[in-house]
Amino acid sequence: MGFLKPITAFIAWLSGSLAALAAVFYAFGYLITLANLQMLGLDSLVLGFDPDFYIQRGARFVLYVLRLTLEFTLSPITAIVLVVTLGLALGRISARAGIAGIPKWIKTFYGRVAGWITRNAAIVYTVLLLILLQHLFQVYENTTSPFRISELLFRPPDAAVAGPGNETGLVVQALIRRDIQALRLKFLFTLILLAETGFFLYLAWRVTHALKPRILLVAPFALIFAMSVIALPMVYGIIVLPNAYPTVRLARTGANEVTPERYFLMNASNDFLVLWDSRATRLLWVPQGDVKRLEIGRRCPLPLAGGTGGDATASTGDCL
Repeated sequence: MGFLKPITAFIAWLSGSLAALAAVFYAFGYLITLANLQMLGLDSLVLGFDPDFYIQRGARFVLYVLRLTLEFTLSPITAIVLVVTLGLALGRISARAGIAGIPKWIKTFYGRVAGWITRNAAIVYTVLLLILLQHLFQVYENTTSPFRISELLFRPPDAAVAGPGNETGLVVQALIRRDIQALRLKFLFTLILLAETGFFLYLAWRVTHALKPRILLVAPFALIFAMSVIALPMVYGIIVLPNAYPTVRLARTGANEVTPERYFLMNASNDFLVLWDSRATRLLWVPQGDVKRLEIGRRCPLPLAGGTGGDATASTGDCL
């Protein structure tokens, strides 16, 4: 039965990989939902999302990042940079393998740069650290501006927090107007800052190979990179995740007709429905046993910053 050992090992590896992937998706989905509900002014404990919901939301986030990355990297300028970088990388690999045909100027240039960095590793590291500190201010302002938004379902944000001239105010206005393009560019810029932070981490790791203690020297770069990775799904939850839910009308047990009011269906399980009443700006927690019939309409955006004061029909215009 020895032939079964490779199959068993592969199944064990696949199971472990899928479990790890699901854990990553769950973590991303939870952070996305936490940030989104904080912005709206709701509580995840009341909505009662199950683990599968977080995993699916995290998977959609990863797919969105991959798609956005591909769209950005396929631009002409970026493609040229990638081709040049790939050529240099292949030249380095070929040189190490002793393959002939590498232009002499490439070998000379790479050798001189590598030698200079090795001789001046402390100076190069100091310059990188100063660049990282300057980069940190940009990362902080760009990343934290969406986190200043809260309870947008119930009231407009304070002018001191989201004034017309600051970054948070621009994000709030884009959310209220549902300016998808502006919000998408904001997230893309956050993604670019994350990539730059990762690049600085790589450079710091390469530069400090002759310095001690190496781990301690690289720690600031790794810490900022880890914080940026954690913040990325939360920024996604605030500025990219669509705040749109199905609209419903329901007939309660003992009633023959559905209610004229329409609600937003925030969550549904075998035991209860969670509805958002935009007219009264409140959540309704309705047991399934009290519902005789449910009419589900199309997905509509939630009214933000106080909305227009109507129900799901009035607050979303001709969405239905």
